[in-house]
Amino acid sequence: MAEHTVSGLKVGLEIHQRIGSGKLFCRCAASIDTKKISTIKRLMHPVKSEFGEWDRSARFEQSRDLNFTYEIYENNCLVELDEEPPHELDADALKVCLWVAKSLNCKPVDIVQVMRKQVLDGSCVSGFQRTMLIATDGYIETSKGRVAIQTVCLEEESSGIVEKSGEATIYRLDRLGIPLIEIATSPDIKDGGQAREVAEYLGMLIRLTGKAQRGIGSIRQDVNISIPEGARVEIKGTQELELIPTLVDNEATRQHAMAEIAKKQRKIGGIVPLITDVSDILTQTACKFAAKALAEGKFAIAIKAKEYAGLLGTEIQPERRFGTELSDYAKFYGTTGILHSDENLVKYGFSENEIAEIRRRLDCLERDAFILTLGTQKNAALALEKVVERINQPGVLEETRRALPNGSNSFLRPLPGKARLYPETDVYPIVIDKKTYAKLKKLDLDGEKAKLAKLLSHDLAGKIIRSPYLQLFYEYHKKANPVTVATTLTDTVVALRRKGVQLSEELMRAVLVLYGEGKISQYAIPEVLKLALTYPSASLEEKVKEKGLTILLNDELKKVVRQNEFNLGKIMSQYRLRVEAEDVKKLIERLKN
Repeated sequence: MAEHTVSGLKVGLEIHQRIGSGKLFCRCAASIDTKKISTIKRLMHPVKSEFGEWDRSARFEQSRDLNFTYEIYENNCLVELDEEPPHELDADALKVCLWVAKSLNCKPVDIVQVMRKQVLDGSCVSGFQRTMLIATDGYIETSKGRVAIQTVCLEEESSGIVEKSGEATIYRLDRLGIPLIEIATSPDIKDGGQAREVAEYLGMLIRLTGKAQRGIGSIRQDVNISIPEGARVEIKGTQELELIPTLVDNEATRQHAMAEIAKKQRKIGGIVPLITDVSDILTQTACKFAAKALAEGKFAIAIKAKEYAGLLGTEIQPERRFGTELSDYAKFYGTTGILHSDENLVKYGFSENEIAEIRRRLDCLERDAFILTLGTQKNAALALEKVVERINQPGVLEETRRALPNGSNSFLRPLPGKARLYPETDVYPIVIDKKTYAKLKKLDLDGEKAKLAKLLSHDLAGKIIRSPYLQLFYEYHKKANPVTVATTLTDTVVALRRKGVQLSEELMRAVLVLYGEGKISQYAIPEVLKLALTYPSASLEEKVKEKGLTILLNDELKKVVRQNEFNLGKIMSQYRLRVEAEDVKKLIERLKN
């Protein structure tokens, strides 16, 4: 997709990267996937800020009346369960933040004050996330001009979602409390291409500290986007750099489309939330999901959208329409979303007679549309009330949205405000030593690239410094051929990931150990990586031998060379996975001489 050229487009980024030290406010390990040992349950309630204000995001989450279950793991303690006050702040995590801040030309704050930030979606057991401002007023230079760095913050990682169903959500606590460095830019970014450049630079800079945690989900980019006729929208959860330009373009398109729809809405006027039960019309329906819902004792309720015919089906993003946008709101109240008359309802199994009868029941004229949802009487009514509330607020709202795999996005919650912050009284403020900060040496990306270029090709050096596995390369590049190590951690890993093969760092380390010890050839690495998915690293070497993937050495290799009459091509075609070409060449020359 071409980059959006909307005049006045503004883009800002927030980068969140886990730091691989200990937990931020206890000394538990900052590890993922430890053993589960128990569960607890919690309900969430909002509190007012220090100025006595309610945060709109917190009130929104409260309106959903949710309950939460938390899985407790071996790397959890009473701090994560909110049964014990936080311990002293992790000093290593603070040092990393200051180091990165210095490299971004930022000014440190005089005193670090830990704050509580209300988060009532269940991702924090306590109902708040601890966060603190470390530095401000920095900048970086890009190919399209300078981009200001507003803030560098340090905060706690949230819990991970295990399962979401209806009014209940299950979270896992193993990652809760891991330190996160958050870097926020000013809205100086001009387009999606520059946004990707900035995100890539910041990610590389943090990884250069050697303290960035690796693995899926360890780094996330939140993108803030607005156009002149729109509003600031924060899109959360972008993990693929390649998706950022598409995400920016699609959100600019959505905001423009919503602004155009709003012009028509204002001419029509608001709609009245007159909710009507139409369950009896669908008692014999052939629509499977509707029949199932009614059989479970749920209801089908509908409202008339006067003069909205054709408007609900207006496309606002790829694969998303205005009706899809409204459906997002309904889903948050325990329903599966909405159906509307601009859709082809026959394809779901509804009959023409059922559709006509619903229109008659709602007194719909030709220009009118209807919206229908399925759920409990309480949830379905609340969902349609929220849909009507959104319709009657035409235009683009300040929202937090979720990035989707195709580069579009969906509604998550209202954009939070300052009212969700209040001071943490259980942690002492920390004075920043300005003299120590002044002596910190800046991270040097250009110098690092030059150093890597002496070991690798220019192209491969660029790939490995952008890779999340840069530190893994430094760990093994002296124990084996650095080009092969770099190629494995970039090209090979990417190629396998595109085929659906997800590789853990432990798995890659086990395979690199075998290669570094001369037990497998460079050509066997992709096969051994796939083999390692099935077998734990403890038994991997044994399985490599069993599958005939070990490298041929000494007498075995001499025998193969002689049997194939010193023909390199023939040897490589038969034994490619078990030999190194360079070793075979040298052996042929030595035996011939």
